[in-house]
Amino acid sequence: MMNQKNNCNTTRVLWIWRIVFFIGTVLCIIFIFSRSLSPAQQSNDESGKVLGLIQTILDNIGLSSIGITHHFVRKMAHFIEYFILGIFLTGTVRSFTADIIRYFSVSLFLGLLVPVCDEFIQSFISGRSSQISDVLLDFSGAVCGMVLCYLGILIYNRWKQHRRCL
Repeated sequence: MMNQKNNCNTTRVLWIWRIVFFIGTVLCIIFIFSRSLSPAQQSNDESGKVLGLIQTILDNIGLSSIGITHHFVRKMAHFIEYFILGIFLTGTVRSFTADIIRYFSVSLFLGLLVPVCDEFIQSFISGRSSQISDVLLDFSGAVCGMVLCYLGILIYNRWKQHRRCL
């Protein structure tokens, strides 16, 4: 009876994680694609606001000599949004399979497919263009997120296994 209750709780927790990671993945992709649908001028204006905010923060903490460029802000934004996507993708795929080959290959495939689609979308937007270098940057952000998520899963599993042995 107790074992059946534990299985029920494990299944419920697993479904909660599946839903959380899947929703996070979908929201992240929607956010990424919505940014790609912005005309170049609007995108530049938004990046300029972020640059101003970062420069203000650096000034306030006494690091005003660090020169952050508009280009740097844009590229870091790409990397960070795909880093987050990589975490959600890996969490989603991992919640459905424990096969390491399957969940890495599916995560990597989707982590590359999204930036390719993103750049394809941008090719139709006024003032924007597609660049292979952006696909590579986005994909590297996703891979870094995937690695972090995998390490988190590994640490959690080791902790859980150690706790079981006590």
